[in-house]
This record gives sequence, C-alpha cells and structure tokens, in this order.
Amino acid sequence: MRSLLLLLMVYTTTLTFGQRCGEGIFTFEIINPDKENITVTVYPLDNTYAKEFKNRYCSGGCELSEEEGKKWRSIIHTQRSNQRNGFFPLYEETAVKKNKVDFVTYEMAFEPRVILFEGEKTGKRLFLTANIHGGCDYSRTIKWNVEQPLLVPYGQ
Repeated sequence: MRSLLLLLMVYTTTLTFGQRCGEGIFTFEIINPDKENITVTVYPLDNTYAKEFKNRYCSGGCELSEEEGKKWRSIIHTQRSNQRNGFFPLYEETAVKKNKVDFVTYEMAFEPRVILFEGEKTGKRLFLTANIHGGCDYSRTIKWNVEQPLLVPYGQ
C-alpha cells in the first residue's frame, strides 16, 4: 500500500511540474517609422499543409510567399460561437494598434494560422504562418520600413 501511495505521489508531482506556463502572449512587433496604417487578417491553416508547416518549424513563425499564403490559408468560414474566447477573430480585417499585435496563447494548443499584414497606403503585403495560439510567450519582429516587409530572423 505504501509503495502505491508513493507511486501516486511521484506521478502527481510529475504532472504538476510538467506544465510550463499555461498561457501567454504571442506578439508581433512592427518596425514602422512611417506610421503607415496596417491591417491584420487571420486565417486557419488549411489542414493539407499541416505536415509542411511542422517540417518547416513554423510554430514560432515563418514567412510565406504570396502564392503560399493564398494557398495555405483556409477560407472556410466558421461560426463565431465555435471559437474559444480570447482567440483573435478569424477572417476579420483588424487595424494594427501601436505597431504590435498580441495573440493569447494556451500552452497545449495547436492552432496554426496564416496571418496577412497589409499596408493601407503602400499596399505592401506580408503573409506569415505561426502557431499563434499555442505555446507560451513569443515575440517576433516585422520590418515594414523596407521595400518588401519581412519577418526578422531570430536573434537579429
């Protein structure tokens, strides 16, 4: 009986320490000195590209070509009531405020998305993909003050 109780305590302790953060924030910060108005639209990742998403290690964010962005995004509209509270609205063009966009994350969630950033005056577009609702805290930077906006590589 003692050994069973000890085993149960060890198992429970292991589960307790197994979770790192619970939830956090995935942030895209935009270098935008010209203060161009930018919108962001979020789409689910088409499931047929999930394997390629994983193979490219896109959980923390990957830049997509215009062609890939259009192909990878799922356009099937879902009912709003099916979305979790706190998740960024799908398919809605939303203004970027203070040059950053925050997404609520849940540690165990796997919610890969295709994200479109679009400039109002210049028409610049940037497609990204990331697991924006999974994991803990992430912060990525987008350079908007260049001819073609880009996702800054980690460490730069």
